[in-house]
Amino acid sequence: MLAAAAGVRASTHPSVKLRRQELALELGPAVTEIRVVGNETFTKDELLMYTQLQESGLFSVSHFTERILDRDLDNLERFYRSQGFFEAEVVAEDLGISDDGLEAQLLIGIYEGDRWTITDITFEGNAHLSDDDLRAATILEPGSPFVSEHVRDDQNALLQAYARKSYLDAKATQEIERDDENRTAAITYEIVEGEQARIREIKLHGNDKTRHYVVEREYQMTSGDLFDPEKIGESQAKIYETGLFTAVWMEPAREDSGKDLRRLNVRVRERPSGDVDIRLGYATIDGLLAGAEVTNRNVQGQSITLGAALYYSKISRSLRFSGADPWFMSWPIGILITAGYSWDDEVSYVGETTGGSVIFTKEYSKKLDFDVGYSYSRNVIFESSSSEIDVGTNTTASLLFAGNYDARDNILDAKRGNLARAQVDVASTALGGTNDFIRTNLNWRGYRDVRRGTIGALSARYGWITSWEESGFVPVNERFLAGGEGSVRGYPRNSLGPTDDEGKAVGGNAVIELRGEIRFRRVSNWQLVLFVDTGMVWHDVSAIDISELAVGAGVGVRYGTPIGSIRFDAAQPVNNEGDWQFYFGIGQAF
Repeated sequence: MLAAAAGVRASTHPSVKLRRQELALELGPAVTEIRVVGNETFTKDELLMYTQLQESGLFSVSHFTERILDRDLDNLERFYRSQGFFEAEVVAEDLGISDDGLEAQLLIGIYEGDRWTITDITFEGNAHLSDDDLRAATILEPGSPFVSEHVRDDQNALLQAYARKSYLDAKATQEIERDDENRTAAITYEIVEGEQARIREIKLHGNDKTRHYVVEREYQMTSGDLFDPEKIGESQAKIYETGLFTAVWMEPAREDSGKDLRRLNVRVRERPSGDVDIRLGYATIDGLLAGAEVTNRNVQGQSITLGAALYYSKISRSLRFSGADPWFMSWPIGILITAGYSWDDEVSYVGETTGGSVIFTKEYSKKLDFDVGYSYSRNVIFESSSSEIDVGTNTTASLLFAGNYDARDNILDAKRGNLARAQVDVASTALGGTNDFIRTNLNWRGYRDVRRGTIGALSARYGWITSWEESGFVPVNERFLAGGEGSVRGYPRNSLGPTDDEGKAVGGNAVIELRGEIRFRRVSNWQLVLFVDTGMVWHDVSAIDISELAVGAGVGVRYGTPIGSIRFDAAQPVNNEGDWQFYFGIGQAF
């Protein structure tokens, strides 16, 4: 028997006691403990998922009433019967109420009885799919417990198996023969296959601006093909991935139900093609960064993107124009053309860059694509504090080769998945420039939900440059730089690595960066972030010394808004001297 919790008090203050007594009279005593006995197959936690009564905690109170108890007992019996325990009984063995009527303890007794099992599953009427094909689609098998939910799931799974073979009108009815004496059941499925359905025509609706061919070129099937749900699903995903629509539906016409030839209706809801993106940021060294980007993603309804972006801070300015077409010359190859100008006041030099690029992208799967391109830039170094930096003009003409793998669940605020990119730039005088080198960049980011919405995020970068010139010289504007926002927080912008006689960074031909964040679960749109960054730049690969890595650590907060997370970070060096650095921006750091 269950003893009553007499005299148990959470507080002895008279006003608190009076209020609790009033609630107990109005709502019922608080349930402080629920014990379950006789449950051999399911745990207490699994069973309490089907009850309204719960054990009260620090922040929630479950009040006892006989009406709720009776309903919970019925729910538990229905659950047991759905799991094949057709003789199960659930009763309230004991109920203890404290002397002051504030608290209740409950003992639930369960008699499970025998569990019915499946002895045989047979199929009748199936000519185009074998028994083995149908068994592979179902969950239940001879010897498994008789779970009514699985019986319903298996019936739907059989229909889905036929639908994948274009038998859209197939029917599957089940007959269950129970042997109560031996606690067993046999299931027979009667199959009516019907005929395979084919696509008579494909009708597009809802594209008020977007031209028909922009949607039609994403179809993975055409008129006369079998009505293949898998290809239709692929087509739906590809149409949505164009970014032109907020919703895409593909379904057979209802009026063609039962016919061998059916019309496929494609309905889309267009997304506004114009977009203005305002960006603000702040870093201790950089000062305030402000910018705007204007984009039209569906120029003249042809899925062509045109954009312009302008950014300004006290140490940099940039202007960029871009145009993109996901189907270059009607081929399934994307093209991106960019042109721009930038001015930068770096740590050890002041310079400007004017140039552009043409990049072709081929998508091999939803997660994997490859880039090939050509870029040209004219780089002018106006002044420098270092003898290692040549003042004057140099040009870089290079070929780009890159591979991208993106399996993140959200590109703006990932919680799971990985992002990897490998890029090689081959610069040569033979391509029209004055610089000769090969630059390799390897980047990886990973995200994991480590515990109840707390996200672990990691970022790694490794890069090196090999010069083709006898001197091994690489212009400063093409070297690696590290430190600051987007790199190693806690250090001034581009301050890490080799320095000149005045102690100013001049960049190098090898870089390593590692960044890690723990993003704690959001509470009322607020999120706390702890982070550690490390990195360094060296003259070349042979000079890499892991012990020289600069480490910065800090804390940040994020506030969720409709336009993204507003970010504020504060960091300082760990293994070097330095002042606190502060950063402000929109979106996660990586």
